[in-house]
Amino acid sequence: MKQRLEDGRWIMAAYEDIKGFFQENNLIGKTIKDILPKALDYMIQNLEDIENIEELNAFSGIQTDVALCIVFEDTDSLEIEFSGDGPVLLGFNTADFHKYPQYTGECYTLKMLFGGCIGKKIIDIIFEKSENKMLFPCYYEIDMSGDDDGVKEIRLQLEDRTYLKASGCIDWFYFEHCMENGEAVDI
Repeated sequence: MKQRLEDGRWIMAAYEDIKGFFQENNLIGKTIKDILPKALDYMIQNLEDIENIEELNAFSGIQTDVALCIVFEDTDSLEIEFSGDGPVLLGFNTADFHKYPQYTGECYTLKMLFGGCIGKKIIDIIFEKSENKMLFPCYYEIDMSGDDDGVKEIRLQLEDRTYLKASGCIDWFYFEHCMENGEAVDI
């Protein structure tokens, strides 16, 4: 059963709870304005593959330990985070932007890294399931193992046939902008 956290977000692992969250908050048709990190702990997903920094070419994807916030043009917001290979945390209009870090120029912005999806509308939401159970079903002593339906990734399908993919692996939260064939968008 989903549980509400003190900050207003929900922790959940059951397919019906996750699906219900997105149906209730109706993201279909919303246009992405920005993507903000809850902390500046992220790294480019393929940093080790970049050989010539002068000709920087990276995937539009990051790994982090915290939530990301998708801000929409109508000022609504979606906080999303996979607790590694564990439950998903979702919040609609729960973001306290005063607690989000301000960019100081020391790192790249997610708006730059995910620029290809800024201004795009969400046209569908897809939930990928797996037969595998969560490796880490507990989040701050909240045990979600009884609700584990194997939801391992959430895709926000965009109007240009690309999608934003949120997924967990071991203890990381991965967030990527992917092409229709599943490959990460190259920037």
